[in-house]
Amino acid sequence: MTKEISFLNKDIYLLIIRVSLPLIIASIVTSIVQLANVAFMGNLGSEEIYVRSLYTPFAFLLIALIEAFQISNQVSIARLNGEGDIEGIKQNIFSFVLLSIAISLAVWIIIYFLSPYIAKYYNVPDDVAKKFIDFLTLMFLVNILGIVAMVLSSSLRGIGKLGLSMILSIGYALLNITLVYMFSFHWNKGVLSLVYANLISSLTLCIVSLIILMKLNLIKIKKQYFMLSHKGLFFLKVVGIPIFISYIIIFLSNFFYNKIIEPFGHSTLSGFNVGYYVQTFAIIPAIAIGSALGIIINNNIGAGKLYYPRVYQIMKKGTLLTLIFYIIMSALIFIFKMNIAQLMLIDEASIKQAVLFLKIVAPTYIFFGVVLMTITTLEQINKGYLALTLNSVYFLTIIIIGWYLTIKYNRIDYLYWTISITNITGFMSVFFILRMMKKEYSGMQTSDSNNYDFYRS
Repeated sequence: MTKEISFLNKDIYLLIIRVSLPLIIASIVTSIVQLANVAFMGNLGSEEIYVRSLYTPFAFLLIALIEAFQISNQVSIARLNGEGDIEGIKQNIFSFVLLSIAISLAVWIIIYFLSPYIAKYYNVPDDVAKKFIDFLTLMFLVNILGIVAMVLSSSLRGIGKLGLSMILSIGYALLNITLVYMFSFHWNKGVLSLVYANLISSLTLCIVSLIILMKLNLIKIKKQYFMLSHKGLFFLKVVGIPIFISYIIIFLSNFFYNKIIEPFGHSTLSGFNVGYYVQTFAIIPAIAIGSALGIIINNNIGAGKLYYPRVYQIMKKGTLLTLIFYIIMSALIFIFKMNIAQLMLIDEASIKQAVLFLKIVAPTYIFFGVVLMTITTLEQINKGYLALTLNSVYFLTIIIIGWYLTIKYNRIDYLYWTISITNITGFMSVFFILRMMKKEYSGMQTSDSNNYDFYRS
């Protein structure tokens, strides 16, 4: 795919759209699985959706691990593929599979021993505590296999097999959704339906990906492949770690969100988490467009100083496209907020809370989408620490101010309003970033930037 695209000369608007669409489709397919899982649990009963809602922060922790490993693996393999280093690709795949298993297992062991204390922290009722602990430990353990499956799938994207990787993602999603439905409504496995479905679908994706990689002669058992890849470790450091930290911030923020909302009862917590899942789904295009901009910008930077002025134009036009897109999306979510909530929940009190959240927050996705696109782009052009700073300020503002107002006035909508206002004020950072990019790249044709040493390494 990348060989057919001219990153350096093609019209910028068309280029952004062309690169973004495959990323958006792949990301939406993955998120549909999560939304379907929440919807199925919501229709099973209040206890099932309550247990699944409590798991939300740990779902973000898993996403952090998945993104850190699969994006680092994808970037390093793409670089090795460009160099024609097939042996390096084989070693890289092994390195990331082994690293992902070892680190994920270490995290699971910590969660396993802390799970009773986590249940106490959330004040989970005694009659639900065992179910929550069992679900937390089993679901996280099973999803380690899911992390490995995503690493293997990202290897295909790294060598340019984007269409094949997308087909695997769609197949995984269809299988997972079907299995969750069958285990939930036909085999009556309750919240553990998610565990069984994820086990089978992740194992299937692992096996199919391994077979494909073996047919491509990219998987072989050799002693030297078990040595950690230096290039892979390098990209894990400059790409994976900043991304992981960003998701950890999201994980911690959701941990605090649940703690803020917990005193208001199960229905409020369930409604909020469904509303937040809708938000997570809504921001997928922003992340995809940001990733697309990262790919395009890095290609122009890598092509040399002659193309540096084009970098600012790419960022500016990408910002405009994102703004137009989110004007439409925000309006649609706001108009159909009741339909969305009723689709995912059956408890009337929970539906009311989900609608309240979307009524207050959805209109500000116009601004939040652009901000998130900007942060995603920064993460992929070696400005990860700036992106982390923006993320930290955003979530700390919501937690500190939202918690204070909610406790002081005993009104949960004050948390929602805090999120909404923070989304709007955060939009100001976009102008700062655009100004910084313009200053750094417009007319810059005299010297290379040291900020991108890793790109040329």
